[in-house]
Amino acid sequence: MVLSALVALSPLTLLLTLPVLAFLTHVIYQLFFHPLRFVPGPFLCKFNNLWLFYHSYIGDECSQITRLHSVYGSVVRIGPYEVSISDGAALAPIYTEGGGFMKSACYTNFDIEGHASIFSALDPAYRAIRAKQVVSLFAPAAIRNKAQETLDEVSKRMAEKIKSARDSDKEINVLDVTRAAAVDAVSGLYSILELVHS
Repeated sequence: MVLSALVALSPLTLLLTLPVLAFLTHVIYQLFFHPLRFVPGPFLCKFNNLWLFYHSYIGDECSQITRLHSVYGSVVRIGPYEVSISDGAALAPIYTEGGGFMKSACYTNFDIEGHASIFSALDPAYRAIRAKQVVSLFAPAAIRNKAQETLDEVSKRMAEKIKSARDSDKEINVLDVTRAAAVDAVSGLYSILELVHS
């Protein structure tokens, strides 16, 4: 009946009606049938990634997600298919127990020359095999001295950024500075592991 009614419409009416029907179907699905429908978060985040894209673009994504956690709790929906969790108890189930969760497809952006690495591999079983092969590289004795030098250097640069902002009376987003320092530390430690491995 619905199909015969759609066929009876003029092409222009059909062209205008189908996007509206598709949009309404999407909204109804997200509100009433989507598995994440019960996860709290901004209303807009149920339907699209505009909220997340906007805050990523203007550079305050970390601060805004932290703010959402203070409003909605430790589990927040930040997109139609994305959830942010700020509970330390979730670390083991997500990352290690049973090999961890499947990773999002965006991790393939970190493939090395088209090949999955331990970090970029999506399948926990694939990662587990490779992790066992390199577990000795993570032994404290193998990397302790170089790692400590790297961490000291990163900490020093972070402290200099904060001190410079304080001395010039500029506002500084400490969360962004510490997250940048964490990325620097991980990058530095990764380069150490590359040297140990080669």
